[in-house]
Amino acid sequence: MKGALLLPAPALLPPSEDPILYIFVGDEAFTLSENLMRPCPKPPVDIKVNSVFCVVKAACVWHNYLRHSPVTHSDDDPVEDRP
Repeated sequence: MKGALLLPAPALLPPSEDPILYIFVGDEAFTLSENLMRPCPKPPVDIKVNSVFCVVKAACVWHNYLRHSPVTHSDDDPVEDRP
């Protein structure tokens, strides 16, 4: 079923040189995939409506950055949890 949604190909968003995926934001009812993110399970943030677009864009960029970054661990991580 991969590619069944017929989403557009990843596109460049200036000033990035890496293509950005089109994504959906869903809750726990949906399985995470390349094109589906879940919001952080934190308490709601009181935010102005005109700032929401910037927050969503920042979350998408952060998500894509983390997907392409090598996994690192701090010394506080238990050794048994490391891959």
